[in-house]
Amino acid sequence: MVISLPGLTIYPEQRKIYRDRQEIHLTVKEYDLLCLLAYNKESVLTYGQLYPKVCGEEPLGRESNAVSCYIWNLCEKFLQVSSSTHLPFHIKCVREVGTVPLLGKKQVSPLFQSKFISV
Repeated sequence: MVISLPGLTIYPEQRKIYRDRQEIHLTVKEYDLLCLLAYNKESVLTYGQLYPKVCGEEPLGRESNAVSCYIWNLCEKFLQVSSSTHLPFHIKCVREVGTVPLLGKKQVSPLFQSKFISV
């Protein structure tokens, strides 16, 4: 099985991700988060839903910080593999609630806005 998003291909059985045919090396948690978001695209996922699936433990009240850090790291890795300032899709972060993965490109600003984190 292959998961395809614009500019991004995920091979779950091999745990490999490619952006424009170039492999992106992710940590286990970053990979799990990206797959979880890709499987649930266009659905709101709360930080409380994401944290235990990605980290393997129940949240202790700081799950939004941890999930946000993993999303930020994904952004950085996607930008490192490409000379483009566009990322394959973006994730709308709803403050104090969670995330909504959205398809389509978004221009990346030097500092990610607080309400939108591109991935």
